[in-house]
Amino acid sequence: MTSIKYGKILTVITENETTGTAKVETFKVSKLREIIQFMTEFKCSLNNTVLKRTVKKIQEAGFSVTINEDYGFEWESLISCHKNT
Repeated sequence: MTSIKYGKILTVITENETTGTAKVETFKVSKLREIIQFMTEFKCSLNNTVLKRTVKKIQEAGFSVTINEDYGFEWESLISCHKNT
């Protein structure tokens, strides 16, 4: 499963369940669409101030999005994204 932390930069954590290892990479926020284009699912935690426009971008890339606004603090949300087939 891939997790993305959306802040001033994107922190992408990809976990390999077979080997039990994780790979951590950082990218500019503007690279979000390029990063997710080959994924089938991922989770992303982000600040509520960028929630609507980020969800819109992800949906435009062909994903369905479920929002969990009860995640973490009152200023952040967790979204689960699955590629539409």
